[in-house]
Amino acid sequence: MSLSSAHIDKLWSYLARLSPDAAVTLIREIEAQRARGETEPIFELVLEAARHAVRDAGRKVPRMPTIVRLFCLPFEDLLTDGAGGPVRPGRVARASIMPIWTWLTQAQGNEGFARIAQEVERAMPAEGLEGPDELVRAFVSEAAATIERGFRASAVDHKLRARLEAGLGGPRALADARQMVAALKAAPAIAALRKALPAAIGSLTDNEITAAIKPIDAFLAVLPEHPELAFATLIARFHNPTQVLRLVARRAGTDSAARLAESPYAPAGELILYDFRLAAERAAEALASGQGVVTVLYELKRFHTFGEGIRAEIDIDPRSDWGTEVTTARRIASEPVDQEIRGLQRMVTAVFRPRQAASETDRAKLRPDPTGLKRAERVAVLTAGVRPLIEQLSVREALMGADRDVGQVLRLVSDSILDDIRRWPAELRPAAEEWLNAAARLTRILMGAETAEALDRAARAAARRQPARASA
Repeated sequence: MSLSSAHIDKLWSYLARLSPDAAVTLIREIEAQRARGETEPIFELVLEAARHAVRDAGRKVPRMPTIVRLFCLPFEDLLTDGAGGPVRPGRVARASIMPIWTWLTQAQGNEGFARIAQEVERAMPAEGLEGPDELVRAFVSEAAATIERGFRASAVDHKLRARLEAGLGGPRALADARQMVAALKAAPAIAALRKALPAAIGSLTDNEITAAIKPIDAFLAVLPEHPELAFATLIARFHNPTQVLRLVARRAGTDSAARLAESPYAPAGELILYDFRLAAERAAEALASGQGVVTVLYELKRFHTFGEGIRAEIDIDPRSDWGTEVTTARRIASEPVDQEIRGLQRMVTAVFRPRQAASETDRAKLRPDPTGLKRAERVAVLTAGVRPLIEQLSVREALMGADRDVGQVLRLVSDSILDDIRRWPAELRPAAEEWLNAAARLTRILMGAETAEALDRAARAAARRQPARASA
């Protein structure tokens, strides 16, 4: 069954109402499946909702205790699923973790870190990521020092730089490694910030704003050169990440994006805009890679929610740098959706063309092509699902064209099929009814249940009529 944007909202609402214990169980089961190499597109939706349920209860989200997770702990709030876009301070691509970890533990000259990592892994408990404090500090410190040694050596030797880049996984991973080093070296300050911040920030009351701002200011007083680490940690605490813009706007005394971009709180806005672009890229990639329409609509819904959140919190001039970033993200998300919608008339026409072009005798033998019908239904569900999202997706013209042109095709096809049902004897009607069912399914998706039910009533009325002759 295809899920619409409304169905996704209902699923999210259900998952968000899970008890903390049920949410923890669900998270652990999915994490275990991922560790076994199993993956499903729906996992991300379920995990995100379950993690919110755990945080809302003031509990920590469970993580499978591994040495790699311990390595990631200082920069876990920086992690994103995007790896193809521009590099942004305060963000690290998840795809960079394993290449960098492999280099850390296996590259020649890194034996010291590999030895400490083995000691820490042996000392880790079965639950949680804790270990002996002194050993963990040495582990984190040596990880940063090992990566920095690689940078220093490569700075004076182009061949070493090429080997380091290849070993780490490419230019993006190299940039991510630098951000990892910053977080690893700031691990004590990040740990103190996490402890001081609320576990979850929801309604953003005055008390919550105060509780969030004080630890941020304290962090920036200690590490003013890395504000992105503080704001990435803060953003991770929000149910709705774009609400961080309200917090920094309140602190800066303005909701003007132009003025915020010149303030000490600019990194918060830059991270939100970067995440907005990543949301656009995820949606576009889900569509381009042929993922299920449920996943595509889920990603588009996230993109839309993000964009609406930005618009609600700050005033962005489209001509400004931040305005250009918003426009670029919208284009990335909209263009592939627009192309799909514009192709829907061609797909629907192709489904019914064999029947419409056949003689009456041949029509009684033809059946709809299930593959073509399935493709058309997928795009029809996408088309219907993005209608509530047009404030952030530039697809209004394509939607109007689809409503007009595809609606006309379905009406003409349905009238032709109903005419055959009226005239044909009972033994020939099953073929026509299959075609009418196909038209009714597309009609229900695009025009709603009421129109589809009217078509069904017309079909029943046509079937009750006795043909004057067996014309086929």
